Amino acid sequence: MLMFGTDNDAPFIPGTTGWGRTLRTLRDLTCHKEPWRKDDPGGLSLTINDRRRVAIIVATGNEMTANPANVQPHTKYPKGAQTAAAVEANAIGDLFPETLSESERKRPQLPDYAYWWFLLRFTPSKIFSELSFPHRMEQGWIVEWKVRIILPDIEPDPSKLKFGADDFAPDFDPDVRRIG
Repeated sequence: MLMFGTDNDAPFIPGTTGWGRTLRTLRDLTCHKEPWRKDDPGGLSLTINDRRRVAIIVATGNEMTANPANVQPHTKYPKGAQTAAAVEANAIGDLFPETLSESERKRPQLPDYAYWWFLLRFTPSKIFSELSFPHRMEQGWIVEWKVRIILPDIEPDPSKLKFGADDFAPDFDPDVRRIG
């Protein structure tokens, strides 16, 4: 059983759909009331609590995600400059902005908040997750965490998975003709 897709989907669809649905659910549960809001600076999807000065980022993790052993999970895929900026903000922030490269100065500014990652790992029958505070990146991968809060595993009931009307494209018959 695949939770988010079928065997005929591209291999990345279950993970992408799972990530997107998790982000949407987090925002649906929080962003309708103060002090929560959403923002996507430079394509980094944030769910923000301005009062607590905290932002949550949803990402897929590797097979060590939610493993309670003393191991460090990694993000499943390498991340870009915005993720690096958020991890750096957790460490010390930009004390000397004049020392940043031109591309770093031009990136959308992130608020001076604490950035937490809601890491997910999907298997055909379970969802594993943790809420973690990153400490260090290497070559685009978050590889070390200061705090890891392992959450209970979820075994979704397929009969309770709900899809909205916007999850399916309308039926249509394309007009196919040879040109030329």
